[in-house]
Amino acid sequence: MVSPLHEQLLALGFDVSPGNTVTQSTIAAIQSFQQSRGLEVTSEITRHVLQSLEETSWELGDRLLFVSRPLL
Repeated sequence: MVSPLHEQLLALGFDVSPGNTVTQSTIAAIQSFQQSRGLEVTSEITRHVLQSLEETSWELGDRLLFVSRPLL
């Protein structure tokens, strides 16, 4: 799971060492990402951080949204 994390951080322009291990550069990139997104800077790779990283890859029109009305 770390490798896709590195790929996402690299795609966003953060300086990380590619690979399969979490290094000091990975932690620094996570901190910078958290700060840039207005998240609490904890250096932890949480579900919320991973979700925020995924959201950065979405462009307008990538997801289909619909309105669901309750049956009357």
